[in-house]
Amino acid sequence: MNDRLDLNRIFFLTIIFGLFLGKLSNVQGTALKDKISYPLMSAGFKTGDSSGSKMEEILFIPTQSQPDPENLIMNGYFLQDYANWKRDLIDEGGSSKMSIVNSQNSLFDRALYMNQTGLGTLSFEQQIPISSIDLTFSATFIMKATAGLIYGFSGSGYALIVLDYLDAAGESLGFTRILNVNENLFAGSAFIGAPEKISDTNYMHNIQVESDKVYKNYELNISKEVNENLLGINSSDIRSIKIVLIVGSNDKNASGTLTVSDLVLKPNHQ
Repeated sequence: MNDRLDLNRIFFLTIIFGLFLGKLSNVQGTALKDKISYPLMSAGFKTGDSSGSKMEEILFIPTQSQPDPENLIMNGYFLQDYANWKRDLIDEGGSSKMSIVNSQNSLFDRALYMNQTGLGTLSFEQQIPISSIDLTFSATFIMKATAGLIYGFSGSGYALIVLDYLDAAGESLGFTRILNVNENLFAGSAFIGAPEKISDTNYMHNIQVESDKVYKNYELNISKEVNENLLGINSSDIRSIKIVLIVGSNDKNASGTLTVSDLVLKPNHQ
């Protein structure tokens, strides 16, 4: 009997306490509403019945990328298609193709696509006057070179980005080659007709890259490159740099492809 009375008492007190909390929350809610109303209204929100009203939509417009104003390469982003670039073609019976394509790897969704299938060479070049080699070159690119019918024995396609360092008379002093090519297994050997092996000299530095791989914003410090890898060049004699983009093939069954964008040559800042 006492247990039942205790349960009834607990149940009754729970109801009373719940009603008390309900009233208290109403009072607190009113107070909170008074405190919150002003800052919300000052922020541009309206209190009260919002039925039939619409919140004003804010249109978000992302900031568009802008060409680097310090870039010494004219039309390095290919926003004006082929403007400022000189094209050269060596036709040996193969097929040469070029176009401006969309590219998610580019800040501007633009890239130059070049392909040489079969014998021949296609190139684009631009010469840039400079007053100092305290510069950084950068580019985003994909190179792909396929071999002839017998890999390692046949010829190969190739793709290159060349930095040719010129003197005041426009004569080449030496160059840096970023390239992708399938080298013949007999290259540099004593076999008759074997091609020369790709190797560095004091006037030529080769940087071999992987085929079909995206190199995004690949950078090269020009001063460091010349002074450390091209010791046959007197850096003070350099008056201009020629950027040369090349695809080619020395085998009728091979091809070379280059997709390149965001070409930049600009001064270094301490």
